[in-house]
Amino acid sequence: MTTTITLFLAALLWSLTVKADTLTTASFVVDISRHCEEGNVTCDKVSDVGVSKKSGNRIALKGKSLHAMCADGVTPCRF
Repeated sequence: MTTTITLFLAALLWSLTVKADTLTTASFVVDISRHCEEGNVTCDKVSDVGVSKKSGNRIALKGKSLHAMCADGVTPCRF
């Protein structure tokens, strides 16, 4: 379940440039990085490192951004 949540959060924080973001929740600190060039709408190279505030345990994951298509069936929407 942690993997699914982390990948979902990575998809929510996509960007058009290569950069990192930090998501802080009550239980975790997650550093999310996108490794795609500027101008890419989607990104197949997303990684994150999550650290539990309670235990200090770390997990590193790799994934990609997720999206649905707009009504026209061509344009990416709802990342």
